[in-house]
This record gives sequence, C-alpha cells and structure tokens, in this order.
Amino acid sequence: MRRRRSSGRGASAGGGAGGGAGAAGASVSEGGGETMATLRAALAEERALREAAEARAKAAKDALAEERNEFAKERAAWVARERQGREAVLRALRAVHARPGDFDGVLKGGSISSEPLEQLAAGDDCKWLSMFVPAEVLVYSALLLSDSRLRAPTVKEVWTKADMLDSVAPLLCADHVHVEQLTINGLSRGEWSPDVLREALASPQCCLTSLSLLDIGGAAAEAIVRAVKHNSTLRRLRVLVIGRQGAIDAQVITDSIVGDGSLCQLAELSLECHVDDVEPVCDMVRRSSTLRRLYLRDDTDNGNAVVPALTTALADIGRHCKLAHLGIEHTGADVIDAAAGAALARAIVSCPSLTSLALHYFDESAGGISMTAVEHLSRALEHDGCRLTSLDLGDSTRAIGVAGMARLSLAVQRNASLEDVNVEFEYDVEDDVIELSPLALVHLDNRPRRRVAIAQHFADSATYHSRAAADVAAVASWSAERRVWAAFPRWCVAETIRQVMA
Repeated sequence: MRRRRSSGRGASAGGGAGGGAGAAGASVSEGGGETMATLRAALAEERALREAAEARAKAAKDALAEERNEFAKERAAWVARERQGREAVLRALRAVHARPGDFDGVLKGGSISSEPLEQLAAGDDCKWLSMFVPAEVLVYSALLLSDSRLRAPTVKEVWTKADMLDSVAPLLCADHVHVEQLTINGLSRGEWSPDVLREALASPQCCLTSLSLLDIGGAAAEAIVRAVKHNSTLRRLRVLVIGRQGAIDAQVITDSIVGDGSLCQLAELSLECHVDDVEPVCDMVRRSSTLRRLYLRDDTDNGNAVVPALTTALADIGRHCKLAHLGIEHTGADVIDAAAGAALARAIVSCPSLTSLALHYFDESAGGISMTAVEHLSRALEHDGCRLTSLDLGDSTRAIGVAGMARLSLAVQRNASLEDVNVEFEYDVEDDVIELSPLALVHLDNRPRRRVAIAQHFADSATYHSRAAADVAAVASWSAERRVWAAFPRWCVAETIRQVMA
C-alpha cells in the first residue's frame, strides 16, 4: 500500500513535470511565431523602401533624359533661329548694297533716329521701332531674329505701314522678342496677307497689348481688326480714320470683340464713330465684360446725333454698365444741345461704374455746348447718384462759355465725389477769348485730394503775354490760398513764366 502511494506521488510528479514542459513548449512556439511575423514585416518594409528608392532613381533618370531631350530641342531651335538670323542679315546686306540710299536715315543719323538700332545691336531693350522703309524692316528684323540670348528683349512700340506687315508679323510671335504695342500708320498700297497677321496674333508667344490703326481704313483695316478676334493678350485698340471715306465698319469691330468664338479681352477702345456706328458700339458696350474705357470721336457733322444715342444706351444699361471712363471728342459742325445734354446727364446718374468723363474739341466755332446742356450736366454733377471722380473738359471751355463755366464751377463745388478736374484755357490772338480767364473756377473749394489742372495755351505775341501772366499769377495765388494744386505745362512761354515767378 505504501509502495502504491509512492508510485502515485511519482506519477503525479511526472505528470506535473510533463505539463510544465508542455506549457514551456507552447510558450516558445508562441514567441517564435511573433519573431517570424516581426521579421517578415521588417523584410516587407525593407522591400518597399528598396522599391521606392528604385522608382525614384528611375524617375530621376527619366527626368534627366527628358531634360536632355528638351535641351536638344532648344538647341536645335537656337541653331534654326541663328540660321534664320544669318539669312536675314544676308538679305539686309544685299539690300544695303542694292539700295544704299534707303539706309541713309538709319545708318547716317538722318531723319530717322539711329538710337533703336544701336540699342538692339547692343542687346538692350528699346522703346520704339519705326519701320516705314523696307530696308529698316530688314535691318531691325535681322537684329531681332538673330538674337539667341536667354533674356528676351522688349520692344515697347513698333510703328509701320500695312504693306510692311508680312515682314513685321514674325516679330510679334517670336519667342525671344516681346513687342508690346503696334501702330499701323498710313494706307496700304502694297500686297500683304491678312493670314500672316492673324497667325501672329493667335500665336501663344504673342504678347501684344496695344494695337493702333491710324489713317488706315477700308478692307485693309477690316482685315486687321478681324485678326484681333484670335488674340487674348490685347487690351487696347485704337481705330482712328480721318473722314468718312474708307472708314471701317463698326460692326466688324463689335464682332471681333464680342462675337462668337472671340478670344478678345479688350479693356480700352478708341473709335471714329458716326451715326450709323452707334448701334454696333452700344451692342458691344452691353455685351462686353472687359471693356472699361471708351473714347469716341466724330469729325463729321453728325455729333449731335452720336452723343444722345450713345448716352441714352448707357442710361438704359444702367447698373449693368461696366464702363469706367467715357471720352467724347467732336470736331464737326454740330453741338451738344439740350437733348444730348439730358442724355449725357442721365448716363452719369444711372451708371454707378462711370467714374471719369472727358469732353474734348467742342469748338465755339462749331456751335459749342449749349447752355441748356451745361445746366443738365451741372445738375448731374450735383445729383447724389453721381460717382464721377474725374472731369476733363480739355479745351472745350470756349464751347461752354463764360456763363457755362461759372455754372459748372458751382456744380463742381457742390459735388462730393470729384477729385480731379482738368481745364485748358486758350489765349488766341485771332479770336479774342481772353475773357475766359481761369478765374472762372474761383468757386472751387479746397476739399482734400481734389486737384485742378489748369493748362494754358499762349499765343506767340508779346501783347497777350502780360495779360496771360496776370491771369496765371492770379490763379497761382488763388491755388495757394485754397491749397488746391494747379498745374501749368512746361511749354508755357519763358516770358510768361518769368513774370509769374517775379
């Protein structure tokens, strides 16, 4: 019995030892599983890092190869441009040998300044280029197209004729030349392709911001304006043709600016406007979301019809009008009468965006601006809805007259928004208008920020110098007392300046 008891205890002890060994084995097994999982995770992370590094190395290699390809393309373009430049230089040299007389103005410092040529030859920017002679186009084009420097030269303005556009257009879209303004002056008498200019204006490299057509009309001007439709960088367009003959149709301009498919984002337009052009211009003002400054000029005898038609349209647009500046020039035979003045007044009050108004070249000899129209304008200036900050009467003071200037001066005093007032008084020997003294502005008060620019035109006659000097001195004294800035142009006659300063 004792032996069985001892055997039982041994068995129990053996069982306990076996159970302990099993537990220890299970613990080791679990610890080994966790270690293997950690190792596998570390290996996976290492593999991911290695693959990422390989991907970065491959991307860097591809980028380097792409950079080399781009450099090769750019170098090829430079070589092609150098070849094109050399060819242009050779053409210019042949032209010099064939027609040396054409180069007198450029190369010998004649009527055409040699400064732009020297600036471009030195690799500098230049303010303007004049290209009215074929030889000039060849020389300037050769210098610009052969320039392969990294810094792109800037040409502020190029003047040329329509029949030179085939040669000038490549400069507008060259990727290493920045032409900002183009002025085309004079009727075209030669052959040229509108497609060349259209392609240049549509080019992504074109950075033209201003285009002016002066004394060029008919089919040539319309072809140029139609090309504007394909350009998105142009901000300023001037189309000024003297006389109705050969004038461009305003509908063409409207279609180019706001027509279907137009990329134009014009902000400023100067236009020779006639009675039959008013409706297209009004349509453009209604539809354009970018036009802010509009200058209209009429040198026919229909100014009396243009002003009320346009201003009535502006008043109808009202708060939807986006124009900020309206400039009206008139050199014809009619006047701004009561109806035109009333329409202009309504536009001033109805369009809160309109902050600047300019009235120029309304001569007394042309009938001037009627007193009723002046009264309408004065009441508009006194109205609470007036938002004008700038009023430029230019040299229209003769058309307004002494009584009209006195009434406007009072309206300016009562106005709360005007900051800048510009008036020009003319002293004319033939037409005795000395009575229109700057003293007509004595009603102006001394509001802060208000400036009154008074420009004096003096006749070249000693008889009028003393009277003019007295008026200028009086205005200078009045300005000093009221702390109002009065600007006198630098081109005042020296005798008058000496008398004023004394």
